[in-house]
Amino acid sequence: MQWFLPKKKRLFDAKKAKEVDDYFIKISSLFNLLVQQDPQFMKAFQKDRNTIFYLPQVYVDSIRRIIIRMYSKSDDPISQGYMSSGNLQYALEYVIQRYNEYPREKAIIKKAAFIFYNIISKHPFSDGNKRSGVITANAFMECNGYTLGELPFRESKEFITAVAEGKKSEKDCERFIKKHARKMDISDEILKKLKEMMKK
Repeated sequence: MQWFLPKKKRLFDAKKAKEVDDYFIKISSLFNLLVQQDPQFMKAFQKDRNTIFYLPQVYVDSIRRIIIRMYSKSDDPISQGYMSSGNLQYALEYVIQRYNEYPREKAIIKKAAFIFYNIISKHPFSDGNKRSGVITANAFMECNGYTLGELPFRESKEFITAVAEGKKSEKDCERFIKKHARKMDISDEILKKLKEMMKK
């Protein structure tokens, strides 16, 4: 998966977690695209009357395994395990019932903020809740045609740390996500390269 990375840089040459973060958000986006090309996997997703897709726990567990693998060679590795799997189930299941009275785009932002806030602040995993929260919220958005794209590192780090410390509310998370969200623009060429890579 090196074709989209800057020249003269390789994924695990990173000395700092920031560089791994920059690459990982791109790779997780590719993972999301792959899943959306697989009709069998997509059957695991619930869909509501507004055609919003919801992440099953098996999908989040798959993302989590990739996170652990990717960060194992960074200077800030993530350990495996749950602190409370019930907190993750709450975030993934209760979000289906939330904010359904809003138009689709606004509902997606609000629901993404709910996932973001609950994973980061309620610590379902033994480690890496901040990164897992960002990636899971972004995965939900991408499955519904939006993305957080490339978040500014310093601003994001400070904000996400504040969420984890209980200094930010779900409403703050909604404002943060709304500020950085954009519609996805995935070309056929990217999909073609992705499929070719996965055949190797």
